[in-house]
Amino acid sequence: MTKNQQKPKTTITCPICHSDGRAISTGRHIAKGLIYKCEECSGYYLYPPEVVEYTDSGWSSSRETGWQRDIQIAKELAPKIAKYLESHLEQPVQSVLEIGCGSGYMGIGFQSIGCDYTGIDVDAKSIEFAKSKGINAHCTKIEDIQNSHSNVVKNYDLVISSNVFEHLDDPSKAFANLKFISRNGIIVIIVPNANGLFGRLKANKVLSKISQLIQGNNRDIAYSIDGYWHNLAYTKNTLEHLCVKEGIDIASLDFMSINNPIFGFVQPNRTLLYRIASSVAKILKMDSEIILIGRLNY
Repeated sequence: MTKNQQKPKTTITCPICHSDGRAISTGRHIAKGLIYKCEECSGYYLYPPEVVEYTDSGWSSSRETGWQRDIQIAKELAPKIAKYLESHLEQPVQSVLEIGCGSGYMGIGFQSIGCDYTGIDVDAKSIEFAKSKGINAHCTKIEDIQNSHSNVVKNYDLVISSNVFEHLDDPSKAFANLKFISRNGIIVIIVPNANGLFGRLKANKVLSKISQLIQGNNRDIAYSIDGYWHNLAYTKNTLEHLCVKEGIDIASLDFMSINNPIFGFVQPNRTLLYRIASSVAKILKMDSEIILIGRLNY
């Protein structure tokens, strides 16, 4: 691309970092808006954004159906997560807050190793289901946690969130609120990689529709930066920018597969075809996910 053919820039307040810097149009536009990249935080966002209603979306019913499978995953991975954090970061895990807990199945895993677990989610039906299983769960947003649920605000050893921050309305406020719930603990945030191979493929209208037909998935794909229900997409630089802004010390910031043997608990796909494709993505440095492990020192 020559200098005369550079992509157009415009000034839009970035919904991820709140910067009023220049936004670069990517030219991609498979939803009702255009996808922009923020020059300040290197994050991507759909503008204008789509409103996504998560309650009655079908997500909660699918987790209820897969409950037994999910709790087996939780009981397998929760001890590994706790052991990893204690051995690598010298952080014993006795209390856990999960942001975007869904049906709360990870709570079963953490409770099985003696942890005090709390979950929050915006899907009222999922929270109802979690409570019916004896999980300490609350229907609230991480952005609102100071005001709406003061009983949730305490100093957790671990705050963990997997495939949730790409759904938030205000990630910057969410990062700022982390200090109220984990002053000396560890935070683990996992998000889809904006430049991941599968996201790039699903951001193609035709390929996304074929994928839907194969999976029998009837969900609307209009909310789409990457073929999923996401108004936002993150790069490593985006997460680093938010950490610096809020004074979060980064222990590690890496790409990972959704089949990660320690942290791949939300949407594992262990089919042979997917594992082969994941190996290709890894070679191309286009893994599906990004994992941030950090510590707040307040």
